[in-house]
Amino acid sequence: MALLVVLLIAVFISVLTVRVFARALMRTGISQEMAEFQALSAFTTVGFTTAEAESVVAHPVRRRIVMLLMLMGNVGLVTVLGSGIVSFMSVAERGSVSSLLMQIGLLLGGLAGIWLLFSSRLVDNLINRTVDWSVGHWSELEVRDYVDLLHLTEGYSVTELAIDPEDWLVGHTLEMLRLADVGVNVLAIVREDGEFIGSPVGETPLEGGDQLIIYGSAEAVQQLDENRQNHAAHADHMDRVTRTRNRKRAEREKKEIEGTLE
Repeated sequence: MALLVVLLIAVFISVLTVRVFARALMRTGISQEMAEFQALSAFTTVGFTTAEAESVVAHPVRRRIVMLLMLMGNVGLVTVLGSGIVSFMSVAERGSVSSLLMQIGLLLGGLAGIWLLFSSRLVDNLINRTVDWSVGHWSELEVRDYVDLLHLTEGYSVTELAIDPEDWLVGHTLEMLRLADVGVNVLAIVREDGEFIGSPVGETPLEGGDQLIIYGSAEAVQQLDENRQNHAAHADHMDRVTRTRNRKRAEREKKEIEGTLE
């Protein structure tokens, strides 16, 4: 029984460690999804093979966080596996089926309790506030929480959109496309040759092979991605842009009239 308790404590500490360090990674300006994935990858020492991982290890603060996670992961996993193996082997050697079933039941119950605990928004907020306070008081890391700042947990996202040569967006400038009128803002463009264009202006044309870094509602981003190869969707897009601009113009005129009457 004591070994089972040690196993559950090790699992609890492991999950807590991943959550804490994922929040620390988020403080460096990456999304929650990416931070959680990279923290789990580092803790389980499965390795990094993605372009996202390169952006993590190339950043000095993120690299230190990942190194600590790897070290703690080696210790944590050894403890979990060792405690689990010893616990169940000791029960199996005694040959008691009922004891073995009890151990399995307690283990599953404990794991379920840990999962429910860390699924709680109250616990999540407590971890976030604690990490944010610790980072602010014990480090020189001054990075905004972009997840909250951009409302990335409320239906908005920052993502990449690959532009293929046959897409109808190719050859049009940002001013012509007016993507912002349909809820998509282009933050940057990475050309096929590696050229980076930050905060592109309206006269910037889109080219085949571009990677757009965009921000907007999940619905608007998904719709643009699904329709970018459908040339018939170009007319629909421009129609939506016109309707949106007309609606905004009407709203402004209404406010001006109401302001004049007041």
